[in-house]
Amino acid sequence: MIDIKQLLHSSVDKLKKNPHSNSYLEARLIIAEILAIDVNKIPIIDNLIVEDQKVELITQLVNLRVLGKPLAYLLKKREFWGQVFVVDESVLDPRPDSETLVELVYNIFSNNLGQKKMLLELGVGSGCLIISLLNIFKNFQGVGVDISRDALKIAKQNLDRFNLENRLELLCSNMFQELPSSLKFDIIISNPPYIPSQDIIKLQNEVAKFEPRIALDGGADGLDFYRIIAENSSLFLNKKGRIILEIGYGQDHQVKEIFEKNNFKFINSQKDLSGVIRVLDFEINSL
Repeated sequence: MIDIKQLLHSSVDKLKKNPHSNSYLEARLIIAEILAIDVNKIPIIDNLIVEDQKVELITQLVNLRVLGKPLAYLLKKREFWGQVFVVDESVLDPRPDSETLVELVYNIFSNNLGQKKMLLELGVGSGCLIISLLNIFKNFQGVGVDISRDALKIAKQNLDRFNLENRLELLCSNMFQELPSSLKFDIIISNPPYIPSQDIIKLQNEVAKFEPRIALDGGADGLDFYRIIAENSSLFLNKKGRIILEIGYGQDHQVKEIFEKNNFKFINSQKDLSGVIRVLDFEINSL
């Protein structure tokens, strides 16, 4: 057994070996999760002795974090858009940059929060994007597709957490392949794989080693999935339908060109917190 203050100090010292770890914060988060206590109270708790079984579990998680495993995968959760989502290694670890897509959709449609829209997410992953939007727009209905059945299990857990059983349908599909042609949508969103295949090995260890390659690999130039979306979306969009996409660094001109060649009009872009163009908005050209 060990005092909580000693456990905190030893955990922080270990986590300092990981240059990408916020050692003090992450040590507190791991300890708080295992001990089921308020993370903010850990520094001021005195004379709390932690039993050996829990010390061992905390030590295991700290050691995995030192090796680069993302904290979200260790804790099996991630905060996104002010809500906590279940995550594991079958889905991307949601990042603040992806909240830019939610922000742009909100900016487009917030003048009438009660409007009814059909929303499709391609590559739904954990469901954090589409669920965040359904929580904002109470009259939206959604469909989320993913090729990974393991990812869909995580999305289903999050769907249940937010009581969206009657508003969100999940479907195992490689992009559009299994979608009934009768389905039509007002909005299609996606954070597709956009890392060029040869660049994945250059990513931070915690991304390249631990996150699902299927959610990262965008083909030789990183643009394969944008081409698929551009070439097939018109079959599933209503008149004036919108496509809102997350993109990688410096991909905005290429992605615009792909969609403009496929009868889409570029409407707007949104920068992330670092000032990088992160999201593009297109509208289908009416015939």
